[in-house]
Amino acid sequence: MRITCAVFLMASVLAFFFQRRALNEVHIERQRSRADAEAAVRLARENREIEKLRQENREIDGLRVANRDLYKLRNEVHLLRDQVKEWAGVRAENERLRVVEGRRASNGAPSAEARPWLTADQLNFAGYATPEATLQTLFWAVKQGDVESIKKCFTPETQKKMAEQPADELRGEIERMSKRFQGIRVAARKVVSGGEIHLGAQINVADRETPDEAAFPFKLIGGEWRLDGGM
Repeated sequence: MRITCAVFLMASVLAFFFQRRALNEVHIERQRSRADAEAAVRLARENREIEKLRQENREIDGLRVANRDLYKLRNEVHLLRDQVKEWAGVRAENERLRVVEGRRASNGAPSAEARPWLTADQLNFAGYATPEATLQTLFWAVKQGDVESIKKCFTPETQKKMAEQPADELRGEIERMSKRFQGIRVAARKVVSGGEIHLGAQINVADRETPDEAAFPFKLIGGEWRLDGGM
């Protein structure tokens, strides 16, 4: 009887022990499952946040490109406005010179039409000693497709602005200009000050019946004349 009770008691203890162990394992498994579920939720949230950050980065990159294009457009508008102002002054000076040279022509003096044209084949490197020399050097460099020589014809401030333009785009513009350019002639000269001179020029361009007119403001820098602004 005692042995039977002892066996029964031991069996009960073992059953309780295994039951408790099984319950602990179930509890641990539930904790693991809960932790995995929480980790999955956290990972999904982090993935959503990462995707949101990527989208924001794409939008920021788009804004950067738009701002860069806007800055470039504003710069071009600013240069065009400056050229319009300069050309108005050069036109007035040109008209004055026409009147003066008309009087000279009546007295037997050479007229404005006697100013020589320089064809594309006649251009050469003329240095920077005068505005006219720098202008010839500029268009010679254009015909050569020499970007560095072209940049040297401009003031340091203008060179900085040119550096902001993509190299391929700048070379493309120079190549198109080189193919169309046929000749140039200085038509007017206005002395603004001892360090600033404006030239008015006529430019022969392919497929144009009449020459284009352009204003070129020059500044004296370090004893050499540099073009202050775009072409």
